[in-house]
Amino acid sequence: MRLRAINREAWRDIATGASGILGLVLVLAVVAAVLACLDGVATGQIYQAIERYSAAGADIKIVRAPDRIDPVTCDQFRNRDDVSGAGAIRDIDSTRLLAAPNVALTTYEVSLGFSTLLVLEGDNTGIMVSEGLASQLGLRIGDEVVTADGSARLTGIFIWNEDGRDARLGYSILTATTLGAFDECWARIEPGHGQAYNTELLTTAVVSQSDSGLAEYGQVNNALGQDIKPSSMVNDRVTRPAPLIAAIAGLMLGIFAVGRRRLVWASNLHAGASRVDIVAIIALEALVHACLAAIIAFTGTMVCLNLVFGSQDSNPLVRIGAVVIGSATVGFPVGAVLCGSLIRETSTYKWFKNR
Repeated sequence: MRLRAINREAWRDIATGASGILGLVLVLAVVAAVLACLDGVATGQIYQAIERYSAAGADIKIVRAPDRIDPVTCDQFRNRDDVSGAGAIRDIDSTRLLAAPNVALTTYEVSLGFSTLLVLEGDNTGIMVSEGLASQLGLRIGDEVVTADGSARLTGIFIWNEDGRDARLGYSILTATTLGAFDECWARIEPGHGQAYNTELLTTAVVSQSDSGLAEYGQVNNALGQDIKPSSMVNDRVTRPAPLIAAIAGLMLGIFAVGRRRLVWASNLHAGASRVDIVAIIALEALVHACLAAIIAFTGTMVCLNLVFGSQDSNPLVRIGAVVIGSATVGFPVGAVLCGSLIRETSTYKWFKNR
């Protein structure tokens, strides 16, 4: 048969419903969409857990060595690919505001890079306080803060939630400086490297492990565990085999789609049609079914993930779902062609008798 004739035969089967297009497309689309959504939601929940870990400051690791932290080395950590912010801090004294003389606020001096660890509105050219403290004292950026020792301009307000993180910064005043040694070095290190790696990196900011005592290591927020491994969390998710399951499901549906019409195809072979032509018609019909199912499944998956995670956060998850849908889409025509290739003319009478 010529290509035009093959296309005509396939189109006739599809248009008349002989190929079972409606049922097959809907079943394949539902199977692919369900598996894609399950895998997308599971992966999205892992991403959210990682974001919560970072948002709570659990990825900020600390080395404590009073008067032995080199601020320049500590600040330079943020130039590494696996560190998104770093800075040094030291406790210098308590400050009393003239507006609230009975309240003593701890004052910390921080290195210039420390602001990279904060969600900061404004800058670090003056003093900085947390959003909660600024609200309690009625302060805004640009206000003059009068203390018992003088006055300074508030140039930065940062968010410091009460979510298990180190509470010191929530009720303190920060001021940036470049002079002297510091007490602690903080670094926001990409999760997953392990405690040994974090310790080895932070140790380089300590001037010496001298008679003053060994350095101590910790993190800003211990509530969410010492460390997480994003790659392991993603790779060990329950739904990771979803693409394989989708491919097998598509393969089985493709075999079923052709197997239920095996008498028709065997009769065509008996009537003189070549096996190549029959397989070509089967493949063309299967491709149409698979493409229509993929469109429906992808649309449904995109809507589902957008509803669960929002349009912006769902973009990488939709790509993950597309892999699952693609696996089912490929599996269906492969199963159809495989089953079509195994149909024998000699089975025509047996299938006719048992119909």
